Order: sequence, then C-alpha cells, then structure tokens
Amino acid sequence: MAVATAFAALAAADGARAVAVDNVDPLIGTGSREPSIQRGGGAGATVPGAAVPFGLVQMSPETAPALNAFGAGYAYDDTRIRGFSPTHVSGTGCAAFGDVPILPLARAASAPPTRRPTFSHAGESAAAGAYSVTVGGVRVALTATARVGAMRMTFPRGRAATVLVDAGGSQNGTDRATVRIDPKRGEVVATARSGRFCGAAGNAYDIHVVARFDARPRAWGTWRRATGAPGAEGGPFAVRAGSARASDARRATGRRFVPGGLPAEPIRGARAGAYLRFAPGSTVEVRLGVSLTGVAGARRNLAAEAPARVAFATLRTRARAAWARQLERVDGPPGRVFATALYHALLHPNVIADVDPRRGWEPRSTISGWDVYRTQFPLLSMSYPEQARDVVRTLTRQSCAPRWAIGGRDADVMVGEPGAILLAEALAFRVPGIDRARTLAVARRTLEPPCRSSDGGDSGVLERAIADDAVGRVAGDPALRARAAAAVRGLDLAARDPAAPQGLVEGSAGQYAFGAPFAVDDDPATVARLEQVLRRLDGGPFDPYAGLGNEPSFAIPWIGAAIGRPDLTADAVARAMALFDATPQGLPGNDDAGALSAWYVFAALGRYPLWPGSARLVTR
Repeated sequence: MAVATAFAALAAADGARAVAVDNVDPLIGTGSREPSIQRGGGAGATVPGAAVPFGLVQMSPETAPALNAFGAGYAYDDTRIRGFSPTHVSGTGCAAFGDVPILPLARAASAPPTRRPTFSHAGESAAAGAYSVTVGGVRVALTATARVGAMRMTFPRGRAATVLVDAGGSQNGTDRATVRIDPKRGEVVATARSGRFCGAAGNAYDIHVVARFDARPRAWGTWRRATGAPGAEGGPFAVRAGSARASDARRATGRRFVPGGLPAEPIRGARAGAYLRFAPGSTVEVRLGVSLTGVAGARRNLAAEAPARVAFATLRTRARAAWARQLERVDGPPGRVFATALYHALLHPNVIADVDPRRGWEPRSTISGWDVYRTQFPLLSMSYPEQARDVVRTLTRQSCAPRWAIGGRDADVMVGEPGAILLAEALAFRVPGIDRARTLAVARRTLEPPCRSSDGGDSGVLERAIADDAVGRVAGDPALRARAAAAVRGLDLAARDPAAPQGLVEGSAGQYAFGAPFAVDDDPATVARLEQVLRRLDGGPFDPYAGLGNEPSFAIPWIGAAIGRPDLTADAVARAMALFDATPQGLPGNDDAGALSAWYVFAALGRYPLWPGSARLVTR
C-alpha cells in the first residue's frame, strides 16, 4: 500500500510550481453540465464575484431566474441581474444568503423592477479579488475585503442614475427588513433576518449592512411591501418619496428551484428598501460594511478595512495580493483548472466576527462538515493550519461539535457527526495552536448521547461509524474503532442491489459500500465490486457506479491503492480528473464550499487523505 507523509505531500508533485494568481478563473464552475442531481449532475454553483481568502464578504451578482444558482446566487446561463450582494456561499446545493442586493438602474425607479436589467458575458470579467460586468447599460466593478464589499457604478452619459438597496432581497426571503437613509452622509443602513438553509428552521441570522456612498443623492425614498401583499419579489410595493425609513415583518415562506430536487415555491417574506437618485451619467461608488452582530460592528468593519481615503483600485490590488499569498503556499501543476480549484477551496470557511485585533484568531462559519471532512479540511490542516486552528477553536466553543455551521449557527443538515471528524483530523495532522485535550474531549462527547444523532437512516449509521473510527484512531481507543467496524458490518451494503438508494443520502448502495475506507478489505469479491463501481464515474444517487460529483463517491477512485490494486486507482483518478475543465461547466457537481475542488487539488498532486483520523495519504 502506497502512502505518503502529510506535510511533504503538497510540494512533491513532479514539475510543480507555486500557483499563479493570474491563472484563477472564478467563472469556472458557475454553469451546469447536467442540471439534475438525480442524474449525477448539479451545477458547480461557484461564486464568480470578488472576495478575499476566507472572507465574510463575497461581493457578487444575483442573477435571475437563478434556476441553477443554488447558494452562489449566480447561474452562468442567466441573462438578467437582480442586484449585487455582499454575502454568499459557494457551491452548495441549497440557496443561502444573497442579502441586501444593490441594483443600479440607468433610469428613474423607486422600487425593484418586475423585469430585471440584462447582461451578457461579452461585458463580464472575473479574476481573483475582482469582478466587473455591464448590466442594463451600467458598468459595475466589484472588489472586497474580508468584511467590506466595494462597488463602483458608471452610469451612461445623459441617463438617469438610480441605485436600489433591497433590505428584503435575501435568497431565502426575509422575516424582517429595515432600511434607513441618511442623505447628508450619503449612507443607507439595512438590516434583515433570513436563514432557512436547506429548509432548516433553526439557523436564522441577522445581517447588518452600512452602505456608504461617495456622493450625496439628489433624491431618495423608500418602499415596502404593500398592505396585504404576500411579499413577492415583484411586489406590489408601497413607495414613499422623500422618506428616510421603512420596515416590514412577515415570516418568509417558499423555496428556490433545485433541479432534480424538491419543487419550487415562490419566495414570500418581508420587503423593504431604499432608492437613491444621483446626477445623470454619474460614476458612483458604494462600500458595504457587513456584520452579523450589529450596525456598530458594520461601521467598525467599514472604517477598519475600507476607509474613504483608500482608493477602489488600491482595495482591488490588495485583494489580488491576498490571493497571491495564499495560492503560492501550494506547489501544483500550471494552468487554470488547478489554480481555480485551489482558489475555490480557499473561499470558505469564512470569518464571522467583527474586526478586533485583540482577539488573536478569527471565529469561523460556513463549515460544511459532511462535505469538507473528506478533502477541504485536510487540505487546510496541511497547508493552511491557521485556518484549521480557527475552525477547531470555533467548533470547540460548544459542547457538541456542529454538523454544518452557517451564519454563525448550526443548520444541523446532512447526517452523522462530521464535526467530530474535523476535530479528529486536526489532531491527526497535528494542527498547531489548538488545545489538544479539549479538542479530543469535545470530539468524544459529540459521539455520545445527547450529542450523538440517530437520524439519516443507513447513511447516518455509516457516517457515525466513520466518526467513531476517526476519533478512535487519534484517541488510541480500540473500543470506539470496534464499534465503528461492527456498525459497518451490520449494514452489509455489499449484499444489496448496488443501484438501491433506500436509506442512503445522495448515494446508492454501490457507492456507499466503499464509503468507510477503514472497513474495506482486499478479498477478490471486494476487488470485483470495486472494478464494477469504477466502470463509470459520472453516476447519480440511483446508479450502481461512482458519481464523482458528490461526496459519497470521493474515496472510491483511491480504494484500489489501499487494497493492492494501484492500477485501478491510477486509471480511475485520471478519468475522474478529466471530468474537470476550464469552462463554466467545468465541475462535475456542486462544489460544496470547496470540497469538490479540493478533491481535484489532491488528485492533481497524486495524494489523497483516504482515512479520516489519520495523517497518512494514499498515493496513485
């Protein structure tokens, strides 16, 4: 069995060199090769807009109708834009964030239009830390810091210049929305409550945005949901010219379209916003300080990271430099596919707290446990240990490690105890700066009642077994590992119809039979099943072969090298890598907060973290 030591692995590829920031193409993965997740597809759903590594803000367009946008808010096939928002999650199969979109219009308007302005890719450009597009005749340029989004709008000469600030425009709707205008300061303060990530009821968050313009508006006013109206995106709205405040409250309902998933229901909720009119043909810049704690925090973030004296071009240059520093920490093959995969893997987890230089570390969120424990978190642990350290410190602030943290709360979606696996991996890779005793204690506690879950059907059983084995490895606890092995044997997945999905989440029995690599043996029957499941790599959750676009299949190409058949691994990994390319349709499935992209990073480097809770990497 070929294994490598972890810390030497990411600089060991033949011909590798430091990753160049100029090779990043954020438009890769924004389209959809096969929309339906039931047919092995799912858009990459990556965010094309401006961000810095691990930043809270990802300043990016919200397109319409967004049928394949998921959490990114952007679908490459769309031709209309409903605004530019500072908050997103990249690659998830559920909508999230998209809060307080800002929409420039080259005409007089006082509320969101029913027909959104158009854009084309001919007028669009994306790079690390920067994005620009022409929408409805207005040239828009974006950049960002960790907690601030910056937006420059150049309106056509002689045309009206209107900017809409939509406090109720979150992707999943809002329960409360409030907007206040201070025309003398050129400032709009917007607050909103949203959430409902993947339908979860307990992950509501409050977002606070201070939008500071570099010019005073000539006219202004507000809108809100009309009395008795359901709060639909297209109105109707009640408009008040000259008003400086508007608010609304209505519990959000409905859900966005997911191809192959649940049917869509119109989003309804609280609606309130502001309009500002500037001199015709103006160039107007706005900076959005963002906070999940309060307006005061948003103001501090704005003052600390993007004060007015720092030019837009300087912010953009700093964002690019931040990406260059992070990308250069990994040596890899040249070209756009690898550079962009590493870029996508470094968008999350995000900083979540306001600026505070006394703290010494950054609390994190968008911690996609079930997705990232297989690939992205091991990548962080090896090459970005300060980020892994902050994830561990965040997870261990609670008695039970969260499953899926978003907006500073546990959405409790997916199955198993992935938080415990992340903690075990940090211990295995010896991430510096963590309290090892506390980390192990929280991991152990997460595996037992009342923390231990019982949902998820057979997938839940398998995922809990993986967590037991991972923690058992780092704790040197044979009883935990024995419990894990017994649970996998009890499922007897190998005896089932390999195409059967019953009791399994986002995968078939043929895929999940290799989902716990610690329990896979090398007998001839196992090898025969592995050869069968590797015949194709683009399957869906009802197929008897692997589907590299989703996490249950991530380990399958690497199993051969662990059971004495490195030829199977070499062939399968090469075929899997061919599913990725440098086009908007260049990802074979949802990127899931960088998990799929991190798989490609490891594959291109020829090494993979096959056993959670172990620092050993299998090689191809």
